[in-house]
Amino acid sequence: MTMEDRSDEDLLAEATRLYERDLLLKAARLLHTVQDTSKFLVVHRECLRRAAIMEKLRSDLTARSSEGWTKQGESHGHRDFIVYYKIEDNGLLKCRIESVIEASLYVPFLSTMNETDLYDEWFPKWSYPFKLGIRRSVKLAQRARVDQVVQLTVDLPLFMSNREVVFWAFADDDGPATRTVAAKLLSVDSDFDDGSLVPEVERNVVRIDFEADYYFVPARSIIQP
Repeated sequence: MTMEDRSDEDLLAEATRLYERDLLLKAARLLHTVQDTSKFLVVHRECLRRAAIMEKLRSDLTARSSEGWTKQGESHGHRDFIVYYKIEDNGLLKCRIESVIEASLYVPFLSTMNETDLYDEWFPKWSYPFKLGIRRSVKLAQRARVDQVVQLTVDLPLFMSNREVVFWAFADDDGPATRTVAAKLLSVDSDFDDGSLVPEVERNVVRIDFEADYYFVPARSIIQP
């Protein structure tokens, strides 16, 4: 059966199934073939919104770096580690980090990154001569396989207020054919969702804005800036 032969109902059902498996771009491609868009539910519009974010993420992270970036890096044989950074006019610091992961560690690495409530257990931290590191990592909500809301609180040395970020994470898995995964992390405030999920900021803690993009691709697909 070709795409043209499938009913809108079948396309919407299949798109929903793909969306629930974090296959956002595949689901969006199906939604774009639906004839009667008045049949879209909230889940379908949200899928298209997230897919558009992931399209931009992939485009941004495979484009060559423009002027204004400072490049630093280390070379370890075939495992180069490269950092690009720049400070924008509003004082915002932007970083772009590229590194190689052994193919055998790819799936374990993604699985570990998804275990956000364990970050305070395995991230390095110090208590002497001063406190520094993740004090608390709480998964406030797990709404899908990857879709989650996380609260991270970081201890900083004396005379500096501790920092905290509450972020929403979701991802797009392009499937086994390409083995690419894109993930988006966005800080959220007390208005997020229904307004009851994000806790109030504690005393002596500064909650900061945060945004991060991750894009995992096979080495042969990497575009060097």
